[in-house]
Amino acid sequence: MLDRLTGHYGVLRRKLYAIVAAKGGKAKEHKTAFCAAHGITARYFNGLANDLQGSMDSVRELLKDGIKDKTAELKKIKRRLADREKKFAELEAKKIAVTGKVYHRWVVQRRNLQAKLTRLEARIAEFRRRLKSNVPGICFGSRKLFRKQFNLAANGYNSHAEWQRDWRRARDHQCFFLGSGDETGGNQSCTLSVGDDGLLALRIRLPDAVSQGAGKYLVLGGLTFPCDEPALRRALREGKALSWLIHRDSKGYRLMVSFARPAAPLSTLNAKFGAIGIDFNADHLAVTETDAGGNMTKSWRVDLSFEDKSAGQRAALLSDALEGVVEYALMSCKPIAAEDLDFAGKKKDMSTMSPAQARALSGLAYAKYQQLLASKCHRRGVELIKVNAAYTSLAGQIKYAKARGLSVHKAAAGVIARRSQGFSERLPRSGSVPVSIRGVTTLFPLPARNREEGCGTSWKDLHVALGEFRREVIAAQRKVSVARKVGTPRGKPSWASSRSTVSPARDNGSRSPHAGDQICSSCS
Repeated sequence: MLDRLTGHYGVLRRKLYAIVAAKGGKAKEHKTAFCAAHGITARYFNGLANDLQGSMDSVRELLKDGIKDKTAELKKIKRRLADREKKFAELEAKKIAVTGKVYHRWVVQRRNLQAKLTRLEARIAEFRRRLKSNVPGICFGSRKLFRKQFNLAANGYNSHAEWQRDWRRARDHQCFFLGSGDETGGNQSCTLSVGDDGLLALRIRLPDAVSQGAGKYLVLGGLTFPCDEPALRRALREGKALSWLIHRDSKGYRLMVSFARPAAPLSTLNAKFGAIGIDFNADHLAVTETDAGGNMTKSWRVDLSFEDKSAGQRAALLSDALEGVVEYALMSCKPIAAEDLDFAGKKKDMSTMSPAQARALSGLAYAKYQQLLASKCHRRGVELIKVNAAYTSLAGQIKYAKARGLSVHKAAAGVIARRSQGFSERLPRSGSVPVSIRGVTTLFPLPARNREEGCGTSWKDLHVALGEFRREVIAAQRKVSVARKVGTPRGKPSWASSRSTVSPARDNGSRSPHAGDQICSSCS
């Protein structure tokens, strides 16, 4: 019966989606006609419309974020392409000379950048087209599974019918019932009650197309919930709204219920007595504790092995890690301070990460971290303080990392904790501070603070200066690596020992074998 219920729900969900796509508007605006056409109750439609509208809104938000990300990437590609064109212009004007190998590499890089630029522009145009339409374009069952039918053997299918069975199960795998506090059991279509044996029972109102004369209700008795059943029973007694989700996965059917839960009594002291800062990273949590004076007294790292893990496994690992931090906050009676940063902002740090770390951060929604942390603090009575995360990593790296023997992330967590206490970070005086760049510690000369002109250096200026310094150091490291690879003396350009150079073509009537009017002397 549950198979028929979820299958019927999935069909109606797609039909409602088609109506919204054709006529526009919100899903709930088609309530009267849709209920009459399909013989369903108003409450059943409310859950259906709420589920579908949430899916469409989430896809639209993802498209907006995608446009922002692709636009930022497009600007970077245009800058790189402009730099490459500038090199070709200098080569044409005989201002520089390079080897034929380098010239060919530049040509390939320009061609790849132009192709990538075209793909990004087409992608952005597609995202904007989907945003302007009545519906954003949803593939029920996922596009990934849909594409598997075109290469059955490589995806482990013996026939198209086998793939189609999985496809239908993926499209019809759940059913949602929206709750209301003014209804019996918190939900008219899916009513919870306590039986004579003390166990919970759920009565589901079946649509006419599903029951087919077998009865209006499906009763599931003897239910137990391994997590927070006392809170569920208390919500049932207090008449709170209970929203139910029937979900099918590889292990069978699961019943999930959501309801409003009151916050536990606050068990932590004011932040002026100390705080615990958390800095969330791709592969670990950095945690630092401060005292009443803002001094960093204790720091530790909680590893998060997200590589090759499913979404559920990542959520479980993150939940366990945050549970330990919340327990420590309860024991020390100190509030938790976390950065108030969205996932899009967090992804800006990917340029400094390794490919494995960037993949882990991409696979883990930063919103999940915020949701779990807020939920655990809400349940345990721990105060959660959100602070502005601007330049916390920079302040930690410049002022505290080397001075206190901390990693950059632990120092950033300390800055977050200090910021929740009301402490501000003053800019360091002129001089040099040690910073780590690609595993190598080097001295970073701080910009001079010119107070006579009335405009001192800001953290933004320091951030820009450090970025330029980092690029210079990385470029120098690459030059040394290339010099060692080709066996030339240090400090001497690798192309200096080569006789083959690229220069502008001479007016001798010959045509260049390469792009434009450039010739390679080794090919002439």
